[in-house]
Amino acid sequence: MLSRILFQRGGGGGNRAATKLRPLLPPSSPPSSLPPAAGRRRPFSYSSASTTTPTPKAATTDAWTTKDKAGLFLFGGLVVGTGTLGVWQAQRYYWKIDAIQERSEKLAKQPEPLTE
Repeated sequence: MLSRILFQRGGGGGNRAATKLRPLLPPSSPPSSLPPAAGRRRPFSYSSASTTTPTPKAATTDAWTTKDKAGLFLFGGLVVGTGTLGVWQAQRYYWKIDAIQERSEKLAKQPEPLTE
């Protein structure tokens, strides 16, 4: 389907296997031939021509912001909650296995006569 959108068959009818696909869109020029925007760095460009280097957040300030603390608290809560649910599920699994085993043993016994 995608090949039908991006390409069309060249040439006339006849043998479809022998026809070649040609692009519907004109070829674009490579990104390196485009002039860079004035005052802006191109993404993923590591040339030494750029005078501004972004500084990491940790280098600018050592104080924890409220947003950082909230994010850490949220992530920590998710980790602890996930671990707790995992432990609970493991305990529940083994409890069920024991309950099934107990019930199977009771069902395997010979029936007891009813007393009057």
